Amino acid sequence: MTPKTPVKVRPMQSEDENALIRLFTQTVRRINAIDYTPEQITAWAPDPPDLERWKMVFQPPVQTYIVEIANKMAGFGQIAPDGYLNCFYVHANFQRQGVGSRLMKRLLEQAHVWQLNRLYADVSLTAQPFFNTFGFEVVSRQTVLVRGVGMDNFRMEKLLHPTEVVVQP
Repeated sequence: MTPKTPVKVRPMQSEDENALIRLFTQTVRRINAIDYTPEQITAWAPDPPDLERWKMVFQPPVQTYIVEIANKMAGFGQIAPDGYLNCFYVHANFQRQGVGSRLMKRLLEQAHVWQLNRLYADVSLTAQPFFNTFGFEVVSRQTVLVRGVGMDNFRMEKLLHPTEVVVQP
């Protein structure tokens, strides 16, 4: 990404669903495979995807935001009105290019609009260092079952202050 590459953060539209499911699947299979076994990856990102589950994931009142670089979907993240960040994925081809930072900034802005006092998420082993950079702290390490397969992750949270909108790493 060059300084002149057009970058846009926008709300998800219903026509984005299939592209976001593909982005998720490709990211988990290429990036998270570093920290999880093949069995865990298959459970987490099955082929074919569970479309009924995804329809629920994208339902309001959850807000989903997309980062586009040169009109290509580079990442997406979600925030619920209670501060839960359900999905936060940056496409494998756009890792370490500021996409995650832009996405987190947008979610923090939405948290400010909703006057939330905390954000929390279930964060993969892979993403935990990124979330630490933004001031999230580990509440607990947990093992969750995904399609019958145990997977470790972290429950993390970030306490927000009324005047805080964004913390730049």
